[in-house]
Amino acid sequence: MLKRVLLVVVLVLAVSSMVMAQATYTEAPSLAEQVAAGTLPPVEERLPPEPLVIEPVEQVGEYGGTWHMIDQNNELGFTLMTTGVEGFLKWNRDASGFRPNVLESYEWNDDATQLVVHFRQGIRWSDGEPLTVDDYLFWWNDMVLDENIPVDPASGTVVNGEPMTLEKIDDFTLQFTFAGPNPLFLENHSRGPWNSAQSIVPAHYMEQFHPGYNSAVTDTTELMNRYNTSTRLHYPDMPTLGPWMVTSYVPDQLATLTRNPYYWKVDTAGNQLPYIDNLQVEIASGAVSEQVALRAIAGELDMQVRDIALQDVPLILESAEAGDYHVIMWDRGDFAWPWLMLFYDLADDGLEDLMYTQAFRQALSVSIDRIQMNDVTALGLATPRQFSMLPWAEGIPEP
Repeated sequence: MLKRVLLVVVLVLAVSSMVMAQATYTEAPSLAEQVAAGTLPPVEERLPPEPLVIEPVEQVGEYGGTWHMIDQNNELGFTLMTTGVEGFLKWNRDASGFRPNVLESYEWNDDATQLVVHFRQGIRWSDGEPLTVDDYLFWWNDMVLDENIPVDPASGTVVNGEPMTLEKIDDFTLQFTFAGPNPLFLENHSRGPWNSAQSIVPAHYMEQFHPGYNSAVTDTTELMNRYNTSTRLHYPDMPTLGPWMVTSYVPDQLATLTRNPYYWKVDTAGNQLPYIDNLQVEIASGAVSEQVALRAIAGELDMQVRDIALQDVPLILESAEAGDYHVIMWDRGDFAWPWLMLFYDLADDGLEDLMYTQAFRQALSVSIDRIQMNDVTALGLATPRQFSMLPWAEGIPEP
């Protein structure tokens, strides 16, 4: 039985950059049954020679269970964020920097104009096909640079007006060259599914929908449907690098995902991840926050990260014991939410001059009753503060 968890924003796992190479690994019972039946290779053959090790927050988990949650529409944005973000790097849980993910390592030259990256060898897509740099090159050469494919360059891939150039060193090594210093490229290129983390695509699968590879294809509709974040989880046959893969999708009703038998991460005890067998994602119609609140109170959700309305938090907290769940109040990673910002570029000359007057801005700040605003709009749950970096931002000791 999964312990139900409701979070106001997000839950994250502690991670380790360790790798593990050992003689045997443990897998979920459902996968062990497939191995015994001869329909799936042994777990040692499905994992990389050195899988990425994820360190649990509290303890090693147990296999089994179904995660029930709600997503707000057919785009399945929350589900995609949960299951589909496997970029080059990952942020450390304590915000101390980055750790390896798809990349095992990388090297910059002195002026940050050239980067050599090393893909983790042995990663496989959920259909068992190996991941190589060709999957990334397909995205860049055959989608971004192909004028017939409506894919724009991702953030950080164009410097001084010139797109980056790529050189394949071998199946797992790629060299990037930029027209100028580009030291934040990896940070930009490891962001969520709406940015650059969608740049690694299963080329062996996508080629069948590409006019340049399949003469029977006359447009890019099917290719883009499988690439775009709003529709990519609609196709159970599309391979993934994530922990769960889509097995069925019914528009406006339900998406079902099950564990990826080739997921390339293990815990500190050598158990192949993920722990949870399946995801049942109900697709909401109408006011999603109202449905989340009602299902949460009834104890019908196992974990819900998004779409919890602030005004519903007191009721959800009061019902936690009866509904057999608990609520975690998580601090956002940005500097404020919500915030008030002055509009400096007003068409009114008088008001524009006023906005640029420091004494006026200082007086306005002093006059704002942040405590009252917190009590009225955030039920006293927020932290009144200035519009500035968080105290626990990187390099600043946490209070």
